[in-house]
Amino acid sequence: MKGHVVGYVALIGPSKVVSSGLARTAADPPKLAMGPDVMVNVLSVGKMFTTIAVLQSLARHHLSTGSRIWPFLPPGWVKGPGVGTITFGELLTHRAGFRLDSGRVFQTDNAAREQIRQGIQPIDKQVADYNNINFTIFRDLLPFMERAPQPGPAARAAAADRFFLAYVQRQVFDPVGVTDATCAPVRDAVLMYPPPGARTTRGRQAPGGPSACAGGGWFMTPASMLRILEGLISGSLLSSGQRQQMDRNCLGWDCSVDSQTGYRGKGGGPFCDGSACLQIFFGILAGTIPVVIATNSDPGKPLFAIVQTALSAATSHR
Repeated sequence: MKGHVVGYVALIGPSKVVSSGLARTAADPPKLAMGPDVMVNVLSVGKMFTTIAVLQSLARHHLSTGSRIWPFLPPGWVKGPGVGTITFGELLTHRAGFRLDSGRVFQTDNAAREQIRQGIQPIDKQVADYNNINFTIFRDLLPFMERAPQPGPAARAAAADRFFLAYVQRQVFDPVGVTDATCAPVRDAVLMYPPPGARTTRGRQAPGGPSACAGGGWFMTPASMLRILEGLISGSLLSSGQRQQMDRNCLGWDCSVDSQTGYRGKGGGPFCDGSACLQIFFGILAGTIPVVIATNSDPGKPLFAIVQTALSAATSHR
């Protein structure tokens, strides 16, 4: 990626951090070198934090990924056709049959409620179809899964936001020492840039995430993302059985929608505003090697493809 992007950083297990270029150029002071401790929008990588939180909650309450979600929907939500068949596992693998525009989560906090009212068609559950609502709905489900006190319809959305954010911090971030995560844009974070040499030199801020960041949009450092991967590998976040289930069944991981051989990964983006782009990779290679990559312009191909090429080269017979 060196020379093809404005800045990138790669963290690969215990190896020395590799980084090059700028997180923010002089055109967007303060000028800042790219590195493991700069704040970045993790984009859809946040779906993995939600996955971990949901698997913990299911285990605590003796539920499975095959359990149906309808008992945990907020009262007052109109349930359209087929909603009673949806399982937690189907949400986590984008197989719930949701076909409402995925972009609605950036327009309204009620996208999940709209989808439930619309309902689903059984045939649509046969094929995975990536939709942010599969994960933003957990902001609404988790308080009921955890039997949190309910303030009433008028205050429910705000209360759900607070509960979800606090739960993820306590159950996912705290155990691995992540203290910098926030579900809101932060000052002096990594900006998105066009490719090097483009006429436009000013960067652009990646927007915040939807619905308590249940579908992504957390801001944190690449070093913190690595801590979460290390927590998965060490067993401090999920049991070995839960981790095996997550990897085997592609819960949260992009293998639910794309082929992944030799690794499990989740991509963030590419998110682009015009020619300015941000892209994140978060994954585990060969079951034991955590990898985080962040780049603030378009490297010319998806990061997962770059990772697959590197993995193949590293493991091929010479």
